[in-house]
Amino acid sequence: MKKLILHITFLSIAVGVSAQIDSVRLNKKYLKHYWTNSRDWITAPVRWQGDDWLKLGAAGVATLALITIDQPVNDFFRKNQDPVLNDISAALEPLGTYYALAAAGGLAVHGWLAQNHRSRSTGLLAAESFVLSALLVRIPKIAAGRSRPNAWWNPDPYEWRGPFTGKSFPSGHTTSAFAVASVIAYQYRDTKWIPVTAYSLAGLAGLSRIYQNHHWTSDVFVGAIFGTATGLFVCNRHFQEQITLVPEITGEATGFKMILKW
Repeated sequence: MKKLILHITFLSIAVGVSAQIDSVRLNKKYLKHYWTNSRDWITAPVRWQGDDWLKLGAAGVATLALITIDQPVNDFFRKNQDPVLNDISAALEPLGTYYALAAAGGLAVHGWLAQNHRSRSTGLLAAESFVLSALLVRIPKIAAGRSRPNAWWNPDPYEWRGPFTGKSFPSGHTTSAFAVASVIAYQYRDTKWIPVTAYSLAGLAGLSRIYQNHHWTSDVFVGAIFGTATGLFVCNRHFQEQITLVPEITGEATGFKMILKW
């Protein structure tokens, strides 16, 4: 019995590291996830363990450190504007909106046309992550009330005006870009250049928001964390549904058998 349990535990870890999600379909169950995953994402801190709180603490310390250099970074970009860079930055900005949605839709359509289950599932997961992150990021935006660096009253990075008076923190464009990129990176992590490309493009989307004076550096950093966490949360929730443990009794042992929906 002990050997069987150890075997199942090892198999669970191996599957979690190597397998992608292939079983997502556009149906009522999928649409229901928009509600259940939103609810569970908001209430996730209630179920956090020690490591989760340590990660939050590390992110908080990094954010506070970045806030101290928000103004110098903003001043640097303001003093180094260039017409060519302006055009490039404007072209990169939709990576957090239209291009991210186009990537999700393109993967889903390709999956349906080519009967590619991983591509279809990736597109649907990316769409769910995009929608959830875009909705849930409004909560800290409204609560923090941080002023954008391009506000007409020329605010400083330490100006937090309270609920409903600012919408800079965190960056919504960056959140959406990383919400989609993290899903693509998760699904295609067996091909090294895809995660690198996905996260690099998402990073450029965030950089464009700083360059165009729409966000502080710390806004973009927190947006990247929020978007990545949302994408991985969505993937993990769907992955758990692919795994089923069923009782198994044989002549030699009694235990559980793992079934992975592929």
